[in-house]
Amino acid sequence: FEQGRDAARSVTYLQLAGDRARSRSAFREARLHYDRALGLLRREPAGPARDERELDLLMGLGAASMATSAPSATNPSSTHGRRMRSTIVILTTVRRAGIQSIRCRA
Repeated sequence: FEQGRDAARSVTYLQLAGDRARSRSAFREARLHYDRALGLLRREPAGPARDERELDLLMGLGAASMATSAPSATNPSSTHGRRMRSTIVILTTVRRAGIQSIRCRA
């Protein structure tokens, strides 16, 4: 689908591949799939549907990244580890609250 320039289908199947890889503890492979999907998705026009899809991909990527990061990322005293966990908690809360779109400042 990627070579056929069908971005929507590519994102769908890359996300499924990432989810499946993560369920098999193939975290590096999962990260590659999520990264490719995010790259394609970011070319799509902004909007609530894209934001929701991006949130799903970022949550999968975050979980896979935490599993493959250096020990400091999983160390509770690590700033990086705390940021990653906080981001996942925030994104999960936003989703549960039914918020359709969010804007973040870097």
